[in-house]
Amino acid sequence: MTLAPVQFRGILDDQPVPASQCADRQWIAVAGIGNPQRFFDTLQAMDLVFEPRSFPDHHAYSLADFAGLDQASVLTTEKDAVKLRTLGINGTYLAVEARIRPELIDDVLNRWTLKHRPHAVTGLAMSNFASYPTPVMPRPVCPENRCWILAANP
Repeated sequence: MTLAPVQFRGILDDQPVPASQCADRQWIAVAGIGNPQRFFDTLQAMDLVFEPRSFPDHHAYSLADFAGLDQASVLTTEKDAVKLRTLGINGTYLAVEARIRPELIDDVLNRWTLKHRPHAVTGLAMSNFASYPTPVMPRPVCPENRCWILAANP
């Protein structure tokens, strides 16, 4: 899984901030996540100019952490924006989206099916009809908390 930047948003109002307003300024990049360097690397890849400030994962931010800073220059992660919003920090955060490789999704679904519905897989795999196409691994679908196995083409 990778995280891909989507857009800049205001911490307090959660409104989109045009990228053009973010490109030509000096930021104070604040990250209290497990791997803050990943966030800083993303900002660097976006050619943003910033001073990195990392905090421990799950840091309990306080206003003292931002004393003497121009709050409008604070750029943070989406996770940290939730905490900074409660402090009234008027900065910006970088919204991201998780991207999962399709082959990983297929692998997880196949493993789930083999573990929880082996009879469904066995029934498909045991086809003795040479003229039939190769059986397709069934995929779970869970409407209304009931799991059903549907055969679907990848």
